[in-house]
Amino acid sequence: MASRGKELLTADQREEFVRIPMDMTERELEIYYTFSQHDLEIINRHRRDHNHLGFAVQLCVLRYPGWSL
Repeated sequence: MASRGKELLTADQREEFVRIPMDMTERELEIYYTFSQHDLEIINRHRRDHNHLGFAVQLCVLRYPGWSL
């Protein structure tokens, strides 16, 4: 069995990447996890129908690195 090598993040650090911070306000959720008209144009212009959702999720994650919804 092949070794994965040295772990870059601790278990706590990895968990932090998939958890929304508890102190995030409703306004911050709106800012980071909703799309503007410009965002929607980019999603629709650069991606095909079958992968709009995946691209949209990546766009949200990039806005607020480390936390995905």
